[in-house]
Amino acid sequence: MSGDCKDMLSRADIDMLMSRRLKRLRELAERSQADVAKLLGVTADAYAKMEQRGRIPAALLPQFALIVKMSTDSVLDVEDENRRPAQPRVAGRPPARQPQKVRAAAKR
Repeated sequence: MSGDCKDMLSRADIDMLMSRRLKRLRELAERSQADVAKLLGVTADAYAKMEQRGRIPAALLPQFALIVKMSTDSVLDVEDENRRPAQPRVAGRPPARQPQKVRAAAKR
């Protein structure tokens, strides 16, 4: 984001983007809300509210990042959510799709 005030997101915008991001990351990790809640040590209802509100306590963020196999910085990158609707970057994983030429060469 640039330094202009007009480019800044409101708290409501950030919460909405973060809510979408938490849900998408959980789904990409192929986890249910109940799975994530159990791994975080909270009730399913508590986690559902976190995801709906787009707010996760700082103390739970590192564990959530481990669950979704991302860095905490990547989890919090709401601009990434706004920019790219594709799969998020995951450290240590190859890209989801290889270019056609690379796949053809790999089959040889």
